[in-house]
Amino acid sequence: MIELSMKDNHIFYVKPVVICVAIFFSVAPHCRAQNGIAAPQTTDSELQQVISNWCNKKDLLKAIRGSFTRSIYDRVLLTEKRSVGKFYYEKMNVGRVDTYGPAFIQSDVSYPPFHNKRKQYEVLSTNPKKWVNDGKMIFKVDELKMTYEAIPAESIQKPSEINIVEVMESSHPLFWGLTKENIKEKFKIKLVENTKDQIILLLVPLYLKATDTNIHGAKIVVNPKTYLPEEIQINYPLRGQVVCFTFSDIELLKTDKDRNSWLKGFFDEMSSFQPDLSQFKQDEVVRQPVGTSSVPSVIGLTARNAELVLKRSGFKSRFVAGPYAVVDEDIHKVCGQDPAAKTFAKDETTIKVSVFSRRKSTSK
Repeated sequence: MIELSMKDNHIFYVKPVVICVAIFFSVAPHCRAQNGIAAPQTTDSELQQVISNWCNKKDLLKAIRGSFTRSIYDRVLLTEKRSVGKFYYEKMNVGRVDTYGPAFIQSDVSYPPFHNKRKQYEVLSTNPKKWVNDGKMIFKVDELKMTYEAIPAESIQKPSEINIVEVMESSHPLFWGLTKENIKEKFKIKLVENTKDQIILLLVPLYLKATDTNIHGAKIVVNPKTYLPEEIQINYPLRGQVVCFTFSDIELLKTDKDRNSWLKGFFDEMSSFQPDLSQFKQDEVVRQPVGTSSVPSVIGLTARNAELVLKRSGFKSRFVAGPYAVVDEDIHKVCGQDPAAKTFAKDETTIKVSVFSRRKSTSK
């Protein structure tokens, strides 16, 4: 099994070229990048040729579309969130991604191959969402709540700070805009395998903050004929998450063609690039203050898991005894937090966490 070690797990949120790679890999519990087959030694000249071919192929594309599956493994909560979807990318700042839960889940548990102790993960499905970027506005659509957010594209100053998972649900293509010159300035690249069947690359960002919780490394399986990513394994060691993407039914557009005619019937029956939002309610976009992070919800978690979730989000925690638990299974579970979830707080802020306590016995 080829696996990202905790040392190599620097996941990058690369701008462009990453989109091809991230968006082309989705829920694959058994990525070929983990197949355990020993690869022959590669040379620096081979790596340079792969990078050159990769960038040259990318530059010839007008647009790309396809399907993907995705698994988000949470090593803290021992859960796997599965989703499937379709994507379209025209260029760095134009695209659409529709993500929805799979039609069915064959089993309610899974055993991720990267987990050394073979722990059992609970399988969950994801809610349907859409991300659309027409170059001027980014629309984030929640089909379950029938709401959407409209964000000016120019307001996204640093897309590299966006969580890679959000990228997969937005229209910022991974690796799409990197050139063979600046890709080497941004990443330490290792050519793990280079055969007629597949190319495997390991990318690690050269510049990371010690507290960075975004991408810390990615292993990418590239098709040697098209140089498009087929699978990707992304690791967030500080977040305790591993994300796997797999891509299929990829189609390329190399000539100028009307976007809507090419996408007709692709996303849905109406199939225009821009979804019909007439029945959706627009949510007000709350801007995140600089130097702050969104406080995650830890309600219902055990005290131990709550501490881990807050820590990986950049916060400290202080636990206090709350009301008595009505049932024993609620003892030591979180019943309140301050600041509240989905609010913004400065990094390293201490979150006050209340947990259900055990009622003292009155018997003598």
